[in-house]
Amino acid sequence: MKILFILLILIFSNIAKAENYNFKKIVDLKDPWGSTFVNENNLLITEKGGFIKLVNINNKNIDLINHNLNFLEHGQGGLLDILFKDNFVYISYSENRGNWKTSTSIAKAKFDYKNLIFQNIFQANPPIDSGYHFGSRLAIKDNYLFASA
Repeated sequence: MKILFILLILIFSNIAKAENYNFKKIVDLKDPWGSTFVNENNLLITEKGGFIKLVNINNKNIDLINHNLNFLEHGQGGLLDILFKDNFVYISYSENRGNWKTSTSIAKAKFDYKNLIFQNIFQANPPIDSGYHFGSRLAIKDNYLFASA
């Protein structure tokens, strides 16, 4: 068994060569959480503190997009993941439910370069009074929206 393992390592060591990647800073952000491509040049980015930014990765132009989300930035909470699909924007966020209570919620808006009017499509219950464990990611597969926390 040990010989087989060593043999497999030697065979695959030539296949799995490390590539030299170059990283280039595009823009400065404050507490970015999620990002999604709108097209090959534009990237939507959420910042935990409540900003949704449209970043052109070629000319580095940043546009703020207005939104109507009732979020609460507290601890790990704020604006979280964002996903663009078929001219709609989906976002997960910590929704302000009053008296420092929040829930992880998901909302959907028709894409617009200036203003996103979101409507909730999911709201976790019961709301909690903690700033922890709001992490979430969004994905779409076969026309189904998936969220993980």
